[in-house]
Amino acid sequence: MDDTYRRTIKNYYQSEAMTLDFAQPSTVSYLNDWCNEKTNGMVPTIIENLSPEAVLVLMNAIYFKAGWTEKFESNKTQDVLFTCTNGKNVKCPMMHQPNAIALYGNNDIFESLCLSFGQGDIWSMYFLLPNKGKTVDDVVNSLTDDVWNYSMNLEQAIVDIKIPRFRVENTIELNGIITQMGGQTMFTGDADYSLMSKNHKDIYVSKLMQKAAVVVSEEGAEASAVTVAIEDGSAVSNKKASFYADRPFVYVIREESTGMIFFIGTFQGE
Repeated sequence: MDDTYRRTIKNYYQSEAMTLDFAQPSTVSYLNDWCNEKTNGMVPTIIENLSPEAVLVLMNAIYFKAGWTEKFESNKTQDVLFTCTNGKNVKCPMMHQPNAIALYGNNDIFESLCLSFGQGDIWSMYFLLPNKGKTVDDVVNSLTDDVWNYSMNLEQAIVDIKIPRFRVENTIELNGIITQMGGQTMFTGDADYSLMSKNHKDIYVSKLMQKAAVVVSEEGAEASAVTVAIEDGSAVSNKKASFYADRPFVYVIREESTGMIFFIGTFQGE
């Protein structure tokens, strides 16, 4: 591995590079322990084994944990029926805030609810509930910059909120997705990793994968692989609304000063 590359990832990414023997089972354990530590146990393992032909493993992790600005009372949580995409009804623990001050909006495709974390001006979580006759795919496909900036129609309101307490985990192989986005070269011998190694002609990406876990509870949200302020000190609106997430929805965790989305996913009920 090139010394300049080592210095670059240390100085600009606060990362580290080391040499390990991929033929030893202890290397897999070391990498999984790193994953477990950096995600606070939410993603305890990421690699089952390493190919003898592997020459490099690149790993990064994101961990997020925050409490709601207005926490849900656990004694208001009740099991209710949640309607899955296939029409099947399953019992789901539904958290409830009957008179929450929150940002609420709706458009032709979905209803929006935005709940803040902490002091309410940095991190938020959006719940995007498809309108009747729409699906979570319709919601995801509609999420353009214009929708985020102009068509969410978010306004402060007194909202009767019912959202599930849930945990979701997912593992995705990204080779096909990145190829469709135009990054196919990294998976071939045509990839240029000359700044990484003098033996760059022998290097290409064989597998790109992501493993994520998200937990939403009465206390707040925890995520590893997660969104607008609720109050700004202005007078509370007289607008009233209801947001009952009793069917599949999209969730988003976003950093508000930049608008950067850190986590996005769907809850399907099972």
